[in-house]
Amino acid sequence: MNLVKQTVLPQEIRAIFRLLPTLLHKKQKLVLLWVIYGHILCEGKKQIKNLAENTGSSVSEWKIRRLFHATSWCFHSLLEWMAEETMKMYPPPRDGVLRLIADGGHKEKKGKKSEVNQHMKKNSRGKMLFGFKFLLLVLEWSSFKFPVKFRVLYPKGHPKYRTENELFREMLDDFRPPSWVKMIIVICDNGFSSKENLKCIIKLDKNSKMIAWRFVFSLPKTWKTDDDKFLKDLVKHLNNRKYHRVWINKIDRKKTRKSYWVFKKSVTLRHIGDVTIVLSKKRPNASPKKTKIIVTNLQNASERDILMEYQRRWPIEIMFRELKSGLGLGDAQIEGTKEAIEKAAGISVLAYLLTMIMMKHHIVKEPWRGIFYLKSRLRMKFVMDQSAHSLQLTLIQRFKKAA
Repeated sequence: MNLVKQTVLPQEIRAIFRLLPTLLHKKQKLVLLWVIYGHILCEGKKQIKNLAENTGSSVSEWKIRRLFHATSWCFHSLLEWMAEETMKMYPPPRDGVLRLIADGGHKEKKGKKSEVNQHMKKNSRGKMLFGFKFLLLVLEWSSFKFPVKFRVLYPKGHPKYRTENELFREMLDDFRPPSWVKMIIVICDNGFSSKENLKCIIKLDKNSKMIAWRFVFSLPKTWKTDDDKFLKDLVKHLNNRKYHRVWINKIDRKKTRKSYWVFKKSVTLRHIGDVTIVLSKKRPNASPKKTKIIVTNLQNASERDILMEYQRRWPIEIMFRELKSGLGLGDAQIEGTKEAIEKAAGISVLAYLLTMIMMKHHIVKEPWRGIFYLKSRLRMKFVMDQSAHSLQLTLIQRFKKAA
């Protein structure tokens, strides 16, 4: 619950969406702005009922539900436009290197009437999860991270089911990089290290004349080299004396360091070609099961550089927490088609980008600030503006009665 009920939409939000292309009708646009505003303003669960109670009186619960079920507007086009507008406001890096990070997540739900809800793997406590899965593509440079693509997955057995790897390749093909980009590094864990994904990145590198595409992936130990040898055999039989210790700086404001024992080797993977693999473990006598294999096609990169690049995958895990706990991804109690649930869940991604636009000066000065701090600052400003507006209306009504 908010301290002050919001009756007026901030002018800053209206100004940001004034240049929005004709993707929505006028009334739909007004409801959409109120819903995005409510995800930043409301505390607790971002359910449709709570959003309707704490925002403008003209935005009722049935209007919000009708917005999500409407087929006259495309969420992906809106997200693409807003991501481009957000990236324009931040200074580009000097080296022109941009990183794309992809990962899948899930949101637990109880309702079973949706066509995307499904049973998932058990969690660490042995409990079977039920909900929907989604895929997020994040763009990162200079400690700035921007969500640019969002997809909700159909369950297995559905006629329109597509795997995460297929959606991931579709995202890479549809991605339009900014004009200043010279190199794109795709960073993923071993869940996306399929041969088709790596071939897709190599194909993008060949077809692009101005941009170099590179990848840094974590590989499973079941991959084979060109001479028909398993990578797990290399990890198992490699002498510990072959490893050497390196330090890397952790990506946090404390600027702490962490040590790893690594071994680098150039190999030829089947169907991929010449790459560089790095075997990494946290302790010198760690077992082969706790050894991570990192593969990359970066040229003239040291072990420290490769580990630093793979470490940049961690911000997407932080973004999952911020979207779920801070902006209520998946809290809307809505049933029906996959498109409706994708819009209801994707509103949190739009609210994240809106926060980055409105809090640009704080993020540039202090890039380690999370969405919880930024949202609290915005909420305080919105409540003060609403209090001043309510006081002004009260004074006007008193003057009218006195006259």
